[in-house]
Amino acid sequence: MRMRSLVAISVLALSACGGTAAPPSSAPASTAASTAPKPSAAASAAAKPSAAVSAAPASAGGSAAGSANGGLPHVKIAYSQPTSGFAHLWIAADKGYFKKYGLDAEVVQITPPADTSALLANEIQFDFDGAAGINAIAGGAPIPFIAITNPTFTQAFYGRPEVKKMSDIIGKTVAATTRGGSSDIALRQMLDREKIDINQVKLTYLRDDSAILASLQSGAVQAAMLTSPNTLRARDAGMNQLLDLATVRWHTINQGVNVRDDWAKSHQDEVLAFLKGELEGMHDAKTDPQLTKETITKWTKVTDPALLDEAYRSGNAGWTADPLAHDDDIQGVIDYSTEASVKTHKPQEFYDNSYLDKLQDFIKALYPQGIPQ
Repeated sequence: MRMRSLVAISVLALSACGGTAAPPSSAPASTAASTAPKPSAAASAAAKPSAAVSAAPASAGGSAAGSANGGLPHVKIAYSQPTSGFAHLWIAADKGYFKKYGLDAEVVQITPPADTSALLANEIQFDFDGAAGINAIAGGAPIPFIAITNPTFTQAFYGRPEVKKMSDIIGKTVAATTRGGSSDIALRQMLDREKIDINQVKLTYLRDDSAILASLQSGAVQAAMLTSPNTLRARDAGMNQLLDLATVRWHTINQGVNVRDDWAKSHQDEVLAFLKGELEGMHDAKTDPQLTKETITKWTKVTDPALLDEAYRSGNAGWTADPLAHDDDIQGVIDYSTEASVKTHKPQEFYDNSYLDKLQDFIKALYPQGIPQ
């Protein structure tokens, strides 16, 4: 069992790295002007670190140059890493739902915070991000959330074999992905509820879930927030699950969609087309487990049935059929943010529901038996 886990980890790690590619090209002339509005110094600083950009599987997106697209508007959609939580986006791309509603869509992987830089530069038009997007908006970046596709934590907290209860992490090194990101917010909220002062642990940020798991197995860190299917890999490797956050349903922005506000307002048809494609992909993800697992295999190279079952269970626990933003989702991020500027804002300053408000009948039509909660 341990050998199987190590092989699977290596495969996902290769998939996550994916090789570097040139940064995404500028948006075509038919979009808004390529010069983005200048955010505040805080927003610019938050967006500066670079990261690799990986192309989607060949069948998933439109042509990079926007040619042979039947004259459809070309847009780029970014996601952060090859984890199962993005299955709904991948389904929408693979099944041609964006094209169905009038877009030539290209799906690319961009590691945060480079995705925010790309969005501000109009190199991408839609960005799937989590709680880290809140920091950029509070710092002055005009990139509101137009959908919250996963409003609850789905991570799980694992410790090494010697870490048997939550208090055992005191004085230990604990890993999350990025400072201010969803796993960091989840970790801080969990520690607060467990009455453990954040200063009683040593935080480290490793950016990639596969790297976090490898560090946990090697002993470089003693506990970590993980997403599926690495949660099952950790269990197979003898790590102890201390908390499954999917079972507690704490509100947050685990995953949402950011757009540049000026571009969205001048390209409302494209925004609505994107949302329709994404909503139909979400419908398939929530109602067709077999298709979703096959899609996860394609995009992550995970083939182990147990890992796929775990990935689907975790993803479906968080995906929402009607991804309107709600104040209590965002308030949880504000409460546990490490940025003082975030705490000066109200939840409604971070999102724009006007586009999804226009699609409520569309969502109802997707679920004639009732929209799942």
